Amino acid sequence: MSAVASAKDFLQRSSEARALALIGHQSKEMKQSQMLDDALLKTKELIREAPDTLSAYWKLYEVTADEVEFWQGNPERKHTRVQYQRNDDGHWRHRFLWP
Repeated sequence: MSAVASAKDFLQRSSEARALALIGHQSKEMKQSQMLDDALLKTKELIREAPDTLSAYWKLYEVTADEVEFWQGNPERKHTRVQYQRNDDGHWRHRFLWP
């Protein structure tokens, strides 16, 4: 979506969520939990001083789907599967699928 929509979405999030996004190390190895605390303290202070600070990497995407399936695992492999399909009239129907 547009940069304006992405910025609006980012700024509507909590200061904690924005601070975590601004740190920018998601999914990287963290050697000590203190590193997260230190980084959060620093970015929360940045947000307090400049509340309109944006993440250069925050992107808002719009997905249009005609079919979606939700899957919930079960240790005995009796998984729950629910499939949603959009009809020609734009309404959704759902059905349960075998595991």
